[in-house]
Amino acid sequence: MMVGKEETPELLEFCFNVINKTLFEMSQKRAESDRKVLANMLLADVIKRYYTLTKDEIIKGFSQGVRDGEEMSINPRTWNRWLRKAKMNSNAYRIKLSQDNKVLLLETTKTPSELSNIQREFVELCIVEPFEQFVEDNSLKLTGITIVYKYLESKDLIKLDNDKKLKMLKEAERTIKARRKFHGNEYETYDAKTICREKVLKDYFRKWKKEQVNLRKILL
Repeated sequence: MMVGKEETPELLEFCFNVINKTLFEMSQKRAESDRKVLANMLLADVIKRYYTLTKDEIIKGFSQGVRDGEEMSINPRTWNRWLRKAKMNSNAYRIKLSQDNKVLLLETTKTPSELSNIQREFVELCIVEPFEQFVEDNSLKLTGITIVYKYLESKDLIKLDNDKKLKMLKEAERTIKARRKFHGNEYETYDAKTICREKVLKDYFRKWKKEQVNLRKILL
């Protein structure tokens, strides 16, 4: 069960216990007042960024971070690195499922409420969260280039005329031809449209970041 966005005493106690456990595993001691401050900071991050994780996934993220990471102390930067990785792993299946369901949005067997939830899940996982991550640290990981591109285009957030699209497509085809020649495999599979759409998405993400666009507010 996801931890959710609600700030509760139980969730704060859970965060406090996670902090205590992690400090013990790192052989570190902190005053109780410091641990309570850290717990409140962790709680704020969890309900803002990692509310889709379960408690077990959070615990596992911290445990793996202690064992596999190079961090020597626990602080917001440390646990955000650990929890981003945990969230990425957790989202992998949900992203695939949301994209598969997005393709089936026109199924008449689904209720309006179910369709709305599918749409929101897709937008949250495949567009909003990757953009917010890009704003935070410039890392860009897009899944399902075509479906993301078409969705943003349908919302008039991406606007390209046919001449621009044709020019980009020709450039992509020249790039593909050069790649095949360089790698010595003329049968290697490349998709010109996907290459174009990926470039457009990256350009728009940079543009929206510069303009401080609140994509979450616009789309959700």
